[in-house]
Amino acid sequence: MFEHTVKSFLNHFGVVSGKPNRYYLTLLSRHFSKIPYENATKIIKRKESLLTGSVPLRYPDELWRDYITYGSGGTCFSLCYFFIRILEFCGFPSYLALCDRRYGADTHCVIFSFCEGKKYLLDPGFLIEQPILMQANSFEVQYHLGTILLNYQDFQKITFETLINGVCKYRYCLKDIPVLEADFIQAWLKSFDFKGLDDVVVTRLINNKQVYLHGKHIRDMTTSKSHTFEKGNNLIFKDLGIDFDLIKKAYSLT
Repeated sequence: MFEHTVKSFLNHFGVVSGKPNRYYLTLLSRHFSKIPYENATKIIKRKESLLTGSVPLRYPDELWRDYITYGSGGTCFSLCYFFIRILEFCGFPSYLALCDRRYGADTHCVIFSFCEGKKYLLDPGFLIEQPILMQANSFEVQYHLGTILLNYQDFQKITFETLINGVCKYRYCLKDIPVLEADFIQAWLKSFDFKGLDDVVVTRLINNKQVYLHGKHIRDMTTSKSHTFEKGNNLIFKDLGIDFDLIKKAYSLT
């Protein structure tokens, strides 16, 4: 399923098929992290589904087409649903897992993938560039913004926290349990009721820094510098690489 879209992704980034090893897994992860996390397309899709009665999910073919056309991406559910298709096509056995955030259960998702007898965590929703090698006990790993802290609550529940510029922040509790596709789809559909769709959010990796936009505030996550802007300032979105008319349409629906 979605084989044509997966091949288009690989061709676009010049990825040549290789052995399913750590190098290849990391290469795929780094290229996929170039797709931004954003909820503008989700806000628009929700409105369209309410008007037409259609299912609001953006499957890989639509997400990829919009990325090529508008520079857009998706939220964690649509990103994971696409990325796992790429991983499986490239020979990496993988499964989806749901996570609990402070505002609700099953409100985030990640991928676990197997490579050379080892297990890796991939989180495209947080734009984590590198696969995280899982350990038997609590551990930490460096990433582009600081440190990720993974603490086992039991053998199936692991808290995911980040330490950035001396500030430790709880992100989610991941449940290391393979989720059935039907249950994943249900969680995905419920995500359209999140309060987070009340305003536009975009975050993207640009030249080794992560830029985060929320409403009319934009912040460089690397330096923690932030400023406000007028929502009609298309230069902001030119830097983010996302079509301004698409973002403007999402703003009009919030």
